[in-house]
Amino acid sequence: MISAELIAKVEAARSGSPELNADVYEALGYRVVRGEGVNPTRRRTIRWRYLDGGHWCAMRDVTGSFEAALWLLPKGLPIIDLELTFDTLKERGHPAVTVRWYPPNRKSDKDWRACIVSAPTPALALCAAALKARAA
Repeated sequence: MISAELIAKVEAARSGSPELNADVYEALGYRVVRGEGVNPTRRRTIRWRYLDGGHWCAMRDVTGSFEAALWLLPKGLPIIDLELTFDTLKERGHPAVTVRWYPPNRKSDKDWRACIVSAPTPALALCAAALKARAA
């Protein structure tokens, strides 16, 4: 479950990290191996992996890569726009991401939701915005 504490932690981070990626994956409901572990089915060492449909997959760097953070946007949610700008109010010079979307059971085109997030890197800003969209 995505918590306000996780979103605040992503926004407050100075850069992406494997630990923060693991926190995000766990919030999305995945089973995660932090650091080094053993794949129980193949008895081999695995590092920074998540279990997806019975397969251990390498974690995308969702807190360090803007492209990887795009994967966090909710699937099937009609995204109206995604903007990357610079914060001029709170943290001058920090990247800011705005996401606008239609809720699943909207009544009109005027019934949309939005979130604006500022963070030290574009990837962290998009990661936090995507988590907010998923939590809404």
